[in-house]
Amino acid sequence: MRHYEEQLNAERREQVHRQEKQKACAARLTERENQLQTCQQALRSSLGDQPAADIWQQQLDSAIQHARQQQAEFERQLNDGRLELARLTSEQSNCRQRRGELQHERDKLDTELSSWRAAQPELNDATLAQLLRMDDNQLSETRQRLQHNTDTLTRCRERLEGCIERLSAHLSQQTGTPDDEVPDVETLQRRHAEQSQVCEDSERRCAETRALLLDDDNRRNQSQALLLQIDAAMAENQRWGRIAALIGSSDGGAFRKIAQAYNLDLLVQHANVQLRQLARRYRLQRGGSPLGLLVMDTEMGDERRSVHSLSGGETFLVSLALALGLASMASSKLKIESLFIDEGFGSLDPESLQIA
Repeated sequence: MRHYEEQLNAERREQVHRQEKQKACAARLTERENQLQTCQQALRSSLGDQPAADIWQQQLDSAIQHARQQQAEFERQLNDGRLELARLTSEQSNCRQRRGELQHERDKLDTELSSWRAAQPELNDATLAQLLRMDDNQLSETRQRLQHNTDTLTRCRERLEGCIERLSAHLSQQTGTPDDEVPDVETLQRRHAEQSQVCEDSERRCAETRALLLDDDNRRNQSQALLLQIDAAMAENQRWGRIAALIGSSDGGAFRKIAQAYNLDLLVQHANVQLRQLARRYRLQRGGSPLGLLVMDTEMGDERRSVHSLSGGETFLVSLALALGLASMASSKLKIESLFIDEGFGSLDPESLQIA
């Protein structure tokens, strides 16, 4: 009987312990319910107008993807702007240098013109204009006349000097000659005046011819300047010829390949943005051929693999990234709401099928 009483007392103590434990569990349950209500209120406050966290997460992922696409577009525009700025800066520097050279050349020509005008005061603007209107035939004839007049002047001076010498010798040695055989002073003065007039005419023609020769020299200098400009134009033509040899062709194929390579670079850039979200393990690169693609595996020591060696799941990831990248490139001008992909989902592994 006592044994049963002890068991009853033990059962009572156990029941009391269970009641205390139940009360403690009820208190913890109440605390957990309060915490749950607090978390639910915080979640509803964070979601705002969104009905569920999954929808909010999807919208957040979409906003992040759109922001990354905008970042890629802004980076491309920034690179284009930097290239254009470098080109314009180079052109501005070249123009400033060319302007300085032309200004220096103009100052030099102005100085030379002022010096020449000061040394030739007898040539006014009207005379210079008349000389500049002369053609090559007239210039050649004038040169010949100048040479003829110079020779005539030289001969006249020699004859005059000879006459003066002979006259002096005759007057000193032939003192006994009758008066009718010796020229009188008036005759000698008249002859001297005639010869002086001939000399003045010859000197005047020489001055005119010198002016023509100077004009010819100026024209030759201008021709030399034109030759320099022609050489510069030929050098510029050769430069454009080299550019045409690099990108020019009769059917436009060379330039088309360059444009395709540029667009492929943009596509790879956009595709890598998408591939970073699908599988951070892989990256796309140009290589293998002028318009070829390689896949870099970051988990295999950045090994570069051909697209022909990819598995079905890897091919799906690369194709999906390229399709999304192409859609991202076109989204700046077109509104894309749906994207259809025919990749043969039956041949995908479970992980790739889950991504799809």
